[in-house]
Amino acid sequence: PRWSGAQINQLIGRLDQSQILQDLAVTLHNERVSLDKALHEQQKLKSDLDQAALQIADKETVIADNLRIIADKENVIMGKDSVIADKISVIADKISVIADRQRYIVNLEQDIANQSQHITELNKTLDSIYGSTTWKLMGPVRRIARFTKSLFRNTQGDKQ
Repeated sequence: PRWSGAQINQLIGRLDQSQILQDLAVTLHNERVSLDKALHEQQKLKSDLDQAALQIADKETVIADNLRIIADKENVIMGKDSVIADKISVIADKISVIADRQRYIVNLEQDIANQSQHITELNKTLDSIYGSTTWKLMGPVRRIARFTKSLFRNTQGDKQ
């Protein structure tokens, strides 16, 4: 069936539209408040996130600076390690020279000991020669031979 305009108006008149509109306004208001709260919460979270990002950036800068400092110090350490290695090499060379000189000194001391022993033996031999009866008996003969040689030299020198 077809409804006439009067029937529709009569049907609409019976419905209390003000209550529906009022309920709808309250619902819209509540949704608006809820959305405003969510927007405020979102803005607060964004602000917190921005602050956290700034703090992270600051800490990353500090970390990068510390890494540069560490790298510089490692370079200094490597340079000092190189100097230490050079000095150890010099020390090793000097220790080798000292060891060579100590061996040389030991050899010299051994030579001195050998020569001292030889001198002692020669002195004993000389003492035994000087103390021998033959040396004592031959003393006048040696003196005559020296005297004769000196005369012979003097006469040779006069002839020339």
